[in-house]
Amino acid sequence: MGLARDAVPNLFVREKVQAVLDDVQIGVTIHEAMGKHPVFDPILVSMIRVGEESGMLGDSLFKMAELFENQTDESTQKLTDMMTPIMTVVIGGVVATLVISMILPMFGMYSLVGSASDSAKQATKAAGV
Repeated sequence: MGLARDAVPNLFVREKVQAVLDDVQIGVTIHEAMGKHPVFDPILVSMIRVGEESGMLGDSLFKMAELFENQTDESTQKLTDMMTPIMTVVIGGVVATLVISMILPMFGMYSLVGSASDSAKQATKAAGV
């Protein structure tokens, strides 16, 4: 449990793991020590209790690790699925901005060329050619 405590970056959770470790060292069962702190998932505490009572704590912890890993994978997939349309819209906006910024100057040049040719036509009419 000391390794678990050292691996947790969150100071609040690290303090709770240390409190559980202290309780276990004085003889309290792991599930009772963890049950005192709401930071630990109730399903985890229940599975630890079952594992302690059945003598298969390692198997219970392995199953919980798989469950939490699957939940994390599902959450990550949901987040990715939500981000995809947002990123598509953002990229579309960037592309549209680039296209507009390239096309608008062309229209400005066309209007200048058009007005210059109109001026040339008027000049040739005035010259009588």
